[in-house]
Amino acid sequence: MKSYKKALGLLIACLLISSCADHWLNETDTSILTGREWQLNSCTNVNANTDVIVSNYLYNFYADGTYRLLSGNDAYTGTWQLLQDNDYLKIGNDIYRIIDLTGDVMILRYGEYEFSFLPV
Repeated sequence: MKSYKKALGLLIACLLISSCADHWLNETDTSILTGREWQLNSCTNVNANTDVIVSNYLYNFYADGTYRLLSGNDAYTGTWQLLQDNDYLKIGNDIYRIIDLTGDVMILRYGEYEFSFLPV
């Protein structure tokens, strides 16, 4: 009887650990986007293969569908939305194609420009 309780306890512990690990590993695009402050790291013209000089832009995306952009002493706000199975991100009136979105990097494409963001 003791080995049955021990095995059952071990099974429950394994299930709890694996369910927590799955939740952590399968972070949604929304939680990745809203769970970090994003700093624009680079902007590249992919057709000309040239980098565009970027200033200090910090984006905060909120779960209520709003965002705040800080650029120096200026702040801008607006709305954002994930579109088409999270393949596109609408920020204000502009729609960006999501190239990559992980906890380590966000890469967006708008026309011939590719924007790379890093979490801060």
